[in-house]
Amino acid sequence: MKITNSKEYIGEAIIHLMAKRKLEDITISDICKKAGVSRSTFYRYFSSVNDLYESIIDNVAEGVIKASFILLQEDIPNEEETVKKCVCQISSSLHEYHSRIANLVPGNRARMIWDLSVSVRKSQENIEVKSQEKHFLRIAQMGAFIGILSDWANNGFKQSTEEISEIISSFILKLGKN
Repeated sequence: MKITNSKEYIGEAIIHLMAKRKLEDITISDICKKAGVSRSTFYRYFSSVNDLYESIIDNVAEGVIKASFILLQEDIPNEEETVKKCVCQISSSLHEYHSRIANLVPGNRARMIWDLSVSVRKSQENIEVKSQEKHFLRIAQMGAFIGILSDWANNGFKQSTEEISEIISSFILKLGKN
């Protein structure tokens, strides 16, 4: 990834620091020093370390949310081709951040995956589902999906994006048929 502005330098700096220390141990001064920017430049874009972290989560979640929204629409989880396409897009979005997430210290990696899942879940709250059974099915499918992605990330992305997409698609489709 080619960095073109200070905001990107700041984002990369926190990722590099999170590979060595827990998020709560990272200061704005640490980030500014690593990014080679002043504190005023940091504050031009972010109000705190947590604000910066949430911005990164939002960036990672963007592609995941777009595809998962389609995936959770009424009746789609039974359409095999649509499920596979959406899951592949979601896996690819996460895999794009593979080197960043894989290099985080374990506590930060788990936190990032959890925060990503919360972000995706919140984005789905306004999807109207016709029955309580369908509602709980969607929750089960999303839980399985996030669980598999979390395990994939925590184990260093050993399977390819295509392999993990096939595993998740198969699981979601099986849940939809039961």
